[in-house]
Amino acid sequence: MKLSIYYYRFTAVAFLFFTLFSCNKVEQVAPDYEKLLVSSEWVYSEEVSLDIINAGVVNLVLGSTTLAFDTTGIVVSNLFTIDIENNWELNADKTSIIIDKGLSSEDEWIIVSLTETELIFKDFDDDDASGGALPFTYTDGKPLELKFTH
Repeated sequence: MKLSIYYYRFTAVAFLFFTLFSCNKVEQVAPDYEKLLVSSEWVYSEEVSLDIINAGVVNLVLGSTTLAFDTTGIVVSNLFTIDIENNWELNADKTSIIIDKGLSSEDEWIIVSLTETELIFKDFDDDDASGGALPFTYTDGKPLELKFTH
């Protein structure tokens, strides 16, 4: 009789131990970046990587800018009440938004953060003067890190 009690206790403790401490990995589901981008219009909030004076200049220029991505691959940026329409797509690993792929106005926005309410991306402005979605030139070679919200 004593043997069976110890046996059941041991089995119960072993089962509990392996259940609690097993190395099952919980799979993270990657966010659907396309769904997040097209959910609604994005409104410029601020430049987050520059010093206060230079960020102030960028904020003044881009202050009322909006971005509207659609499911057909069109993004409309509104800068100073002028709509600029471009093509967009996510790169293969969903770390960048490619604007006007293959055209002279091609631009890459490197995604820093994308949630339901916030889009932050780095824009290296080397080719924006050629008519990209955000035609803004910043001359010191640093990327602009732009924050949009909705």
